[in-house]
Amino acid sequence: MAIGIVDDETTAEEKMPTLNTPSASGGGHPPAVYSTAVRRLTPRECEALQGFPLDWTAIGSDSARYKQMGNAVTVPVAEYMGFLISSALADEPVD
Repeated sequence: MAIGIVDDETTAEEKMPTLNTPSASGGGHPPAVYSTAVRRLTPRECEALQGFPLDWTAIGSDSARYKQMGNAVTVPVAEYMGFLISSALADEPVD
């Protein structure tokens, strides 16, 4: 399927028109959306996906922040693994 095609007969632009912004000069309205490219996630969005508090990795460059989050174990997964280990050590059944 090509980019911008919703189905065989209708393009994405026909289903969802481009947003326009008002022009200061009163002329035409330039589009507010210029591209259909997928944007990169921000460090704050990556932190949220990993289960960290927002701005947890705020010290350092964005590149360093991405690296820290990429090397981390997702917080909810680590918590659940800890729960399973403690349940196994206590001989408690796990649901």
